[in-house]
Amino acid sequence: MVKKFAALACSAVVAFGLMACHTNDIGNGMGPTPKTDVPVNVTKTLIVKLSRALNAGETLKYNGATGVVSGTTVTFENVADGKTLVLSGGNLIEQSTTIFFGDGNVVAIDLDVLENPKDYDWTTYVTGDNASAKDELDGVEGAEAKVTVKANSVGSVQGDKKFSIKLYTPAVSPLKEIKEGAAEAALMAAKCRPLNATFADPVSFEANLPGAEKCDIVCYNVNEGSTKWPASKPTMLTAELSSFTSTDPVIFLKYEITSIKEEKKAIADGAGTVPAGSNIVSYKENYGYRPLVQTTGVISRLFRQLFGTAFGVTTKSFTLETKGETNYVLYQNVKTVTIKSGTADPFVVEIYGGVTADLISVEPSTDPEIVPGHNGGSND
Repeated sequence: MVKKFAALACSAVVAFGLMACHTNDIGNGMGPTPKTDVPVNVTKTLIVKLSRALNAGETLKYNGATGVVSGTTVTFENVADGKTLVLSGGNLIEQSTTIFFGDGNVVAIDLDVLENPKDYDWTTYVTGDNASAKDELDGVEGAEAKVTVKANSVGSVQGDKKFSIKLYTPAVSPLKEIKEGAAEAALMAAKCRPLNATFADPVSFEANLPGAEKCDIVCYNVNEGSTKWPASKPTMLTAELSSFTSTDPVIFLKYEITSIKEEKKAIADGAGTVPAGSNIVSYKENYGYRPLVQTTGVISRLFRQLFGTAFGVTTKSFTLETKGETNYVLYQNVKTVTIKSGTADPFVVEIYGGVTADLISVEPSTDPEIVPGHNGGSND
């Protein structure tokens, strides 16, 4: 009995000691409590990955400012949320899109740099034959489209008229908010020439969309009711055009986000202790998305637009002001998102968001304060 009482007393002392250590109580009941989910506010970075380097006279600007160019990558540091990215100049297909950061600090997107269609002289076609032109989508193997003009329409637009098609991926705004529900986004668009030409019989428009098998696809700016998705060609969409207008045929993916799982994951190299005073804390922040179910073709290209480019890591820093020695652990918000389209198997992606900190004062002090870091010149 004496041994049992002694063991019980010892356990009580150890438990009290652990409690005091965890709360910094030191017997006075005035110890600080941990602060969890404190936002780590750092400057925002936009990374644009171009399909080719810009030539003289071609510009890429975000909120009216130019970025730092390195080959085919343009980086804009210390930028504002919700501003417009504009690609223009020369003979480019001009594009613009609004950039949303959500709760993250880094957005990286892909952007096509393409010239308007080259001209092909219709007089090279024999009168009475059907005439066709096709183009491949840069950067997506197997993605292509073709327009075919029937014989009785060819002769009516020969002479000084030209005939061509150019495919491109329209600039798509990253999702401002990841939420459940139905939506749609552009997979591919086509510029057809000659502008404003009309045809006695509708022009046939065919687009091959690898990776979008069994998905719910819709084509806009074509003849009403003409869009088809032949069962014998699971990646082929067909439609008809009565004219080549300034409004491009655009193919959209209709999809639904059916579930979102949110969690925070510790950033392994972002944990430590800082002394009293002003401390610069650097850490590695993930950005973009990671597919947990394989995606290919035009779907992969679209997801890189909606969720940021495929997974990447960048270095960020912030200033932590403390009145006393403070322990900290950094976490990053991660969303696992399930996406459904048509009868295709669900797509699942892991999307990286903002960073938070758990702060625990080693000694009683006033609340630590986080001051945003500075990552370069301002584009605000």
